[in-house]
This record gives sequence, structure tokens and C-alpha cells, in this order.
Amino acid sequence: MFVSAMRTVILYILLIAGMRLMGKRQIGQMQPSELVTTILLSELITAPIIDSDIPLLAAVIPFSLILSFEVIVPWFASHFPPVKRLVDGRPSLLINNGAIDQKELFAMRMSVDELMGQLRLRGVGDIKDVQYGMLEQNGQFSVILRAGATPATVDDMGVSPARKGIAHPLVVQGQISDFHLKLLGRNRRWLMQKLSERGCGISDVLLFSLDDDGNFNLVKKEKL
Repeated sequence: MFVSAMRTVILYILLIAGMRLMGKRQIGQMQPSELVTTILLSELITAPIIDSDIPLLAAVIPFSLILSFEVIVPWFASHFPPVKRLVDGRPSLLINNGAIDQKELFAMRMSVDELMGQLRLRGVGDIKDVQYGMLEQNGQFSVILRAGATPATVDDMGVSPARKGIAHPLVVQGQISDFHLKLLGRNRRWLMQKLSERGCGISDVLLFSLDDDGNFNLVKKEKL
């Protein structure tokens, strides 16, 4: 039982390291080669966990080999366009100036209902409002609206909105985020001073954030 548990932990750590090396994409954002690699890696890891008679090296060696492909193949793809087209494919233009390319739609094995569903999911009610509709290499559907159908921006209206950026969580449930402090060019001494000015300590904080415009937000823990 102990050996089985240790094998599981080792293979789990190996798989996590492999996924980190591949990046932080979601399944729907993966290129075909990345999806294939992910499936193969998970299968290789599963076998030695289920069957203790399979040696770890039987998984580690092919695991390392496949993972090395994930590093080497993108290098070749970036230097040799034919390799990139072979591995990643190409985007497909399904809508051009409000007209459906029926031949391309058929080639992608996509129905008109699916196409219209993708438009509705992106808040587009009429295909005539679409300048370009493309099925990207990773399977995502992107839409570029024609000029007359594009929502007006603050620049179009001549308005200068207040800049807020993002709210950087400096303290979350009593834990200090050194990453966000460094991002803002601050330190823990400065943080403790700001909390002291608000009459609370680290342990009292559920959330303490600062946006790019200098606005603080403090949420104290409730007594449950």
C-alpha cells in the first residue's frame, strides 16, 4: 500500500510538472498537438498507478519523450511554416462580410445551427452584422463586427473615463500577497501602516485591495 501511494505521488508530481511546462491554457484553447500530448500523458501516468507490476520507468521514459516533443515541435513550427501548418492547421473563414462560406462550413463539419449558436453566445443576433467570423486554430470561434454594428466606445463619444485598472488583493483571508505588493512597488511595512490607519491587523482582514487609481477596499472578517 505504501509503495502504491508513493508511486502515485511521484507520478502526480511528474504530471503537474509536465502541465506547467505546457502552459496554462484551458482545454478549449489548446492546439491539436497540445491536446494529443495531454491525453497521452494522462494515459501513461494512469497505467503504473493502476498496475503496480508496471515499473515507473515504463511511464517516465515515454512521458519525458512526449514532453520533449512539446518543446521541440513548437521550435520547428516557428522556424518552418509548413511544419506549423501541419501541426496547428490554419484558421477557417466561415463568414465574410455577412455571407456564409458554405464550402468552408461543410469542410469544418459545422452546421448552420451551430454557427448561429456561436454568434448568439457572442451577443450577435444577425449574421449581417458580422464582418468576419473565423474558426481559429484552437477551435475557438472569433467574431469581428462590421463598423455600423460595433458598440460605441468612450473614445467615439469623446468621454474620458476614470482609470481604475484592476484591484490588487494585498491581503486575502489574513494572508499577505507579496506578489501584488511587489507589483505595486510596496512592502509589508507600508501594508501594516495602511492597515493600522484603518484600525485592524492582518488576522482581521478578509480582503484588502488597492486598485491602480489608489483606491483601497477593506473587508473585515465577520465573527461567525
